Amino acid sequence: MMNRMRLLVLLVMLAATLPVLAYPTMFGDTGLVQIPTADVQREATFALGADYLPVKTPAGNTLSIPIRLCYGLSEGSEFGALIGNVRNNAIGVNVEGASAKILLIDEDIYGKLPGVAAGLRAFRQKTAARLNAVEGYLVASKVLLARGDNIESGFTVRVHGGLMYTSYSGAVDADFTKPFIGLSYLNVNSNALVLDYLPEQKVGGVILRQATVSAALRRRLSDHFWMQVGTTRAFGPNTTDTPFAGIIYRYAETNTREERRPIEY
Repeated sequence: MMNRMRLLVLLVMLAATLPVLAYPTMFGDTGLVQIPTADVQREATFALGADYLPVKTPAGNTLSIPIRLCYGLSEGSEFGALIGNVRNNAIGVNVEGASAKILLIDEDIYGKLPGVAAGLRAFRQKTAARLNAVEGYLVASKVLLARGDNIESGFTVRVHGGLMYTSYSGAVDADFTKPFIGLSYLNVNSNALVLDYLPEQKVGGVILRQATVSAALRRRLSDHFWMQVGTTRAFGPNTTDTPFAGIIYRYAETNTREERRPIEY
């Protein structure tokens, strides 16, 4: 009887809130590599990340180190910031920006209800051919497969998808409404695999973003540090797919197994 009651309490806790990987995207909001998810940074906590990101373009090669900060403003809302300077300004992929996201619906890990969030991104390319962009999106995240109690054993596989509206100004004026999609695998041993896809943005023969498939392996190093390695297409329309590696520092309350809470992915 006690074991059944213990399992029931655990399932209620899991259904109430899904443990998530609060890892900033390349744009600063919580998500996969480039796409956002319906997860948000916890209130009064933050994630500070930087990645070693080589940039290869027809004009030459350089190095970008995008630095992102994602802060939990309140329960169910976050703010993100991005600075992505490069060594060679002639390449034209220096970017800076900010983002905000609010959680609309909490995900039910064992039910049919997905998590839903709405967000806003604004960023600009600071070098030659200056380009400004504002993006608004609606994203849903849902568990496809869950095994174990996610405390001492188990994993979750989730799908993330949504619709994003992008408005460009400056060197090019254009508007796009495009879908995006991604998958994530999260294991109780603190390993994570993420994969996402962004479609091409093209107007009048000018490509503002090439179709991009990004992937990353993430590993928890300690209570506060995570690392990732992967591949993505860097900022800018003429960049090519390159590998990257990065680390984040997360400031948050640490859940312990003795407290019998789901792990903080």
